[in-house]
Amino acid sequence: MWSKGGILSYDILVKSSFKLTVGRIVATSNGKEMVKFHMREPCDHFLIKHLFRINMNITKDCTVKKEHYIFKIDLEDLTENYFGGKYFYGNWTFRSVFAGSECNLLCTITELIMTPKKRN
Repeated sequence: MWSKGGILSYDILVKSSFKLTVGRIVATSNGKEMVKFHMREPCDHFLIKHLFRINMNITKDCTVKKEHYIFKIDLEDLTENYFGGKYFYGNWTFRSVFAGSECNLLCTITELIMTPKKRN
């Protein structure tokens, strides 16, 4: 994973199909833990399900199919749509883990600085 200008780029090689069975996201702002998600079924979470189904070949039962996945996520667009562009200003760190019993799919630490959207 790499980032440039608010775009996260992923290049993930899944060598054999497996089911996602756990997801964790912890968000801290200015050093204080603000949000903690623990998911036994990551595909039941509306945002996570949406991101994985759009960008990866994930089935309805949350199985990640064997494939080479290359995709990008626009963080500015995602945070504005998810948080509404209001109230969540400051320095944020998101730590996430998504895994199955066979392997870890994704482990990330993403640091963002959120500011109010500039009016034209």
